Amino acid sequence: MFHDVTVGDNIVPCQSGTKDCTSGQFGYKTGPGYDLATGWGSVDAYKLITNWSGSTVTATATTATANPTSIPATASTTLTATVKASGGTLSPAGTVTFSAGGTTLGSGSLSGSGGTSTTTLTVSGSQLSIGANSIAVAYGGATGFSASSGTVTVTVTAPHGRPHHHHADRQFRPALPPPPPPC
Repeated sequence: MFHDVTVGDNIVPCQSGTKDCTSGQFGYKTGPGYDLATGWGSVDAYKLITNWSGSTVTATATTATANPTSIPATASTTLTATVKASGGTLSPAGTVTFSAGGTTLGSGSLSGSGGTSTTTLTVSGSQLSIGANSIAVAYGGATGFSASSGTVTVTVTAPHGRPHHHHADRQFRPALPPPPPPC
């Protein structure tokens, strides 16, 4: 991570007999590795940054589920985000954001063990559009864990005007028109 300076010196003239000056010169010659003239050399910033091994980043995979997956506009569903580390037993931490069509529905903090963490969010049908809604679940990553995302589809059905009652034992007959007026 250093540019090793191996040629040259930092020798300067000095007055013989003064402190640390015995030969009229004071300083050191360079050499391979560490030396008193340049130490380890000059820093190679590119190598320092690219080889910095203070921590590693574990990849994650995010999945999303909804229970139930189809609801009337007047009901709600529970969304669950599961973030799994690609290896190891440490579990991802941090926040997951749930959104639909660019609108944030909410967020939740992950908790878990054994390399897997989850969070849930209850969403009302009125927060979504009638029809199929693609819900995006985004994990932004955290120290030691990469970001990942997933999706789930929730279908919202339109509310009915009024409830329909079906009676199997009753026959419906059309109303007869009124009789004609007397002549």
